[in-house]
Amino acid sequence: MLDWKGLLKWSVTHSDGTQKKDLKPMDEETKNWLMEALAEHALQDVKRMQEILSKVHEDDKGTQEDENEKIALLEELEDIVDNLDMADSLYHIGGLVELIRQAKQSKYPRVQHISLSIFITCNQNNPHIQQWSIVEGAFQFLNLILNSDNMKTKEWALAAISSLIRGENLQSKRDFIEIEGVQFNLEILKDKTGKYSDKMKAKALTMLKDLVFYDHRLHFTYNNLDKFSNTNAKVVNGKPSQLIKTNNSEKNNKVSYDQNEELKQENEKPENAKYKDSVKKYLIEQNFINDFFFYLDTLENNLLDSRVCYLDILKHILEFSPELQTQFKNEKLQILKQKMLSVMKHNSKNENLNEFEISQYKDVLVQLEKKQ
Repeated sequence: MLDWKGLLKWSVTHSDGTQKKDLKPMDEETKNWLMEALAEHALQDVKRMQEILSKVHEDDKGTQEDENEKIALLEELEDIVDNLDMADSLYHIGGLVELIRQAKQSKYPRVQHISLSIFITCNQNNPHIQQWSIVEGAFQFLNLILNSDNMKTKEWALAAISSLIRGENLQSKRDFIEIEGVQFNLEILKDKTGKYSDKMKAKALTMLKDLVFYDHRLHFTYNNLDKFSNTNAKVVNGKPSQLIKTNNSEKNNKVSYDQNEELKQENEKPENAKYKDSVKKYLIEQNFINDFFFYLDTLENNLLDSRVCYLDILKHILEFSPELQTQFKNEKLQILKQKMLSVMKHNSKNENLNEFEISQYKDVLVQLEKKQ
């Protein structure tokens, strides 16, 4: 067992905040003790996660007692994952597979929601976990959105899908495009039947904003190959590879060797060329900027993020299409200026909450004023 009292006593003794002390290198004995303590703690957490997953895996009994027990277990698992960087460990012990299973099959909505919440924590901006999750079938959360009668379940499921594609994992974005995810987001945004909540519409708009932002780079294998930058998730034979290795160990031992120079040679694959700018092209085909211009008709704070997302998407689309930019300028320039002035007046009475929105308006107007 980890000697928490000993660790606490050591921490307080070495840094109680009452006086300045000369910092000295940690001696080997103390360093080894601390490393062993932390390793033991991590091992205990992994064992506990395995125990939780084993109990949660049991079939639902349909009783309140069973539901409460599974909720308590998953809340404990959530605490472990939240407090430590345990996403990789959770995957390797089958945790992500179990979370996906619980989200899709559990009879208890609260169990579904906590499972999806943990799933989101693990996947958010984590390319390797994102790709592993996709391989394990996480895009099937779409079925929850389509078939569930519980609106919160739908909201959690869409948030989980969003966590799969957000960030620099370009492969996950291509996978999402392949399953017609962009079309599905537009379906959510256009819904007037109440099938999808306002929260889901805001999330769908955020997802489109992210896709449009990376749209011009979707043909790349890696998003960022600047000198000595960390590379993103790589997929080999449909499965993610966490480590990208080269065969020349002599090169890797040189401080001046930049592995990214080699990776650039495979960064643009012919089969990925079709994805470049594909999201913007589709949104233009679907008349997105005109159909959703109404987002700018309100000053309500609950739609502030949606207005910012729309303006950001608008900016990128206008930058991409000179023809559309000219048309939009002729039809909407003066209207857009008036709307920005309204936001600026509102901002002074709104605790300056609209500052970023105003900056987005300015970016769009600068784009419109550019000479073709």
